Amino acid sequence: MSIILKSLYLYGMSIFVKPKPSSLELADFFQHKVITDDHWNNKTDGTVLIEFFDVNDIKKENKIGYISYRVKVGQVGLFFLDKEYQNRGLGKQILTQVIEDMKSHNVTEIWAVTTKEHPFWSNVYNKSFSFYEYKQLHPTVTGTGYKMRI
Repeated sequence: MSIILKSLYLYGMSIFVKPKPSSLELADFFQHKVITDDHWNNKTDGTVLIEFFDVNDIKKENKIGYISYRVKVGQVGLFFLDKEYQNRGLGKQILTQVIEDMKSHNVTEIWAVTTKEHPFWSNVYNKSFSFYEYKQLHPTVTGTGYKMRI
């Protein structure tokens, strides 16, 4: 293929391929953290909810995501990011922060009840999470999900 045809082909393909969105840094977001008792597992100050807002959202009116987890037993309950913030490295940074928090409470594994081949859990940390189907992920929960030793 001539260089001209190859250049035209690559240019034509670039029209149809969306550019990869830029990566995001956790430091660019305000975090509102609420700690409450984990009544399910009978742990004082065991449930953590962190809501994320763009640092430019002075009134904190537009939440871009949140994560809820049981810091003393390793469970991630809810984890959500608005679509425009997904696939840009932010989820992994949030999860890394949560894992460090759990490690400080001597937790040795993190787990989340979810479906098989979940787009986030099945790929994060170079696929370090293992899927468990219809097994007891934790003494208090039965169901499918992902688990990883930390």
